[in-house]
Amino acid sequence: MLNDKNLLGAIVYYDGQMNDSRMCLHLALTAIQAGADCVSRVKAESMIFDKTTNNVCGVNVIDEVTGEKIAINAKAVVNATGPFSDKVRKMADPDVSDIILPAAGVHVVLPDHFSPSKMGLIIPETEDGRVLFFLPWEGATVAGTTDSVSGITMEPTPTDEEVGFIIEEANKYVSGATEASISNCLPKR
Repeated sequence: MLNDKNLLGAIVYYDGQMNDSRMCLHLALTAIQAGADCVSRVKAESMIFDKTTNNVCGVNVIDEVTGEKIAINAKAVVNATGPFSDKVRKMADPDVSDIILPAAGVHVVLPDHFSPSKMGLIIPETEDGRVLFFLPWEGATVAGTTDSVSGITMEPTPTDEEVGFIIEEANKYVSGATEASISNCLPKR
């Protein structure tokens, strides 16, 4: 389905895919098997400090379902909060500098015929300099761009402009994929 107009060549490379929700579930279940307590729907409110060493030795949390406040003491506290890492780091040291630049990637799920079952397509530079990719995923094709700067939110939502950009750029590289044909694959917003 590649548009061969101005096509000069291609490179084959190998990459990996993972299902991040399955990986997180597997990590939690493995931790539970090893004796850990795992919870969800709790929010870190503040750190607990060892009075002798001043090291972090736990976290005060609130159960977002029941409202119960819980002090969790621990031998080690791991900040695995992704884009929220700076906020949690500042609970331990309010003067620490931010190290996270929040970003979001936008992906559009298309029918499987937009990519072969075992091969993707990457456009190394779009009109705005980002990468565009088509990748087989779970019996479909995921088309999207690399990250752009965004705010931190629990429920990121792509803008109509971002989705339109993916469609417009995709039409340049996929033969026979008119804007209408790709647009018809997307749910109405």
